[in-house]
Amino acid sequence: MKLQIDTLKNLQKFQKEKSKDFIGTDDKTTFLLPLSFIAEVGLLSNEIKNNVNSDIIGNLSNNLSKVLFYLIEIANKFDIDIEKAFISKQRINIERFSNNNADLINKLKENQTLKEIQETNTNIRKNWTGYNDMMLLSLAFMNEAGELMEAYLKKVHTYHKSDLPDEDKSSLKHELADCFIYLLGIANANNSNLEETYIKILESLI
Repeated sequence: MKLQIDTLKNLQKFQKEKSKDFIGTDDKTTFLLPLSFIAEVGLLSNEIKNNVNSDIIGNLSNNLSKVLFYLIEIANKFDIDIEKAFISKQRINIERFSNNNADLINKLKENQTLKEIQETNTNIRKNWTGYNDMMLLSLAFMNEAGELMEAYLKKVHTYHKSDLPDEDKSSLKHELADCFIYLLGIANANNSNLEETYIKILESLI
């Protein structure tokens, strides 16, 4: 069945509803979810490593989309809007690295498609050092994935449910956004159509 959903926000809502049976909702899932995420990150890392000497690594869209799927599962578990997290973090980045460039800030709009968000991310990062360097982006992403897991595990060690205190959720939101930003960067550097393959994964849940 062909999925007809436009914005990333609606795709995230669809995934939250349809993946319950696939992922589960009990306390055990709290610890299986980050393991699933890291497993997919490892497969992505291995694919990049095995082709490190190639001029073109190849299409990583499927690997990237599987990582994105579990990234959004983590966001959904704690009721974090990944698009809003992306916008919030990129505002900070623009202030820090682009002197509050008004044109870049204006690109940060809600209710965009995943493809539009990928393009927005590229426009924001294209003047930054190493923005299109696959190896640099990959290493940065692996670092951010580790920081996300550190934030996740610190919180669920005490809180086993999704109702985290605001300060704990803020830390997770920050790390989720960083992972998402670098994941989009890898997709762009590899000319991967992240939206197309991610939607195919969601279609398999129907």
